[in-house]
Amino acid sequence: MKTLKLWNGPGGFRKDPTSGCWIETGHCYLAAFSKVEAVALMHLAGFDTFTRYELEEYYIPVWGIRMAAVKPVRGVWAARPGQDYGSEKPVKLI
Repeated sequence: MKTLKLWNGPGGFRKDPTSGCWIETGHCYLAAFSKVEAVALMHLAGFDTFTRYELEEYYIPVWGIRMAAVKPVRGVWAARPGQDYGSEKPVKLI
């Protein structure tokens, strides 16, 4: 059985799938079975320019304190800009 890998790191801008507009996000959280899948999930969530280099250099391999109450499943979550350290939980993007 594969083990789910977890990361968190800085957000940025993503393309909204419904409007096509670029939207700023806060901190991001990833759960995937591999680095390749993590990058693919970020692309599906609208982070078109996200690369494996960014994952390896800017993301740390932990779920994060803000995600403690969230069950790890494959996907991408993002906090709103400015809410990186508030009490509001990140929203699942995909």
